[in-house]
Amino acid sequence: MFSINKEIKTTKLLLKAVSLLLIANVDGMIAKEEAVYLSIMLGKNTKIIFLADKYTKQNAIHLEYDNLIKFILQVKEELTLDEVYSLIINMIDLMYIDGDINKEQEKLIDLFVDTCEVDVDKYQDFRQLIQLKFMLSKNS
Repeated sequence: MFSINKEIKTTKLLLKAVSLLLIANVDGMIAKEEAVYLSIMLGKNTKIIFLADKYTKQNAIHLEYDNLIKFILQVKEELTLDEVYSLIINMIDLMYIDGDINKEQEKLIDLFVDTCEVDVDKYQDFRQLIQLKFMLSKNS
């Protein structure tokens, strides 16, 4: 396992939480809407959010490209393909939630898509649907 600190047990939920936290915090600041969405997506489980933050910092996932790739490869290995698709959908949703589409968020999601060998056509379909959802919600 990738975890430097053996007291943090790597679980599927932790991998998902770290992935979502990386997207929310890619610019160094988590917007209010992102924090609320992140909490909801993780079942308002503050312990897993705390562990995800700790795990990210201890493993320097957000600072070192090689560590990020190792982490994404661990996600690919431990999650089923359906779970990876679900995670990427949630990452896209999180990217749009605050209305500020960040290029770094897009790059990070693309890195997950490429590294996890996700079908690019499916990814584009998901992204277009989520984008449409947010456009329609703004017009309501």
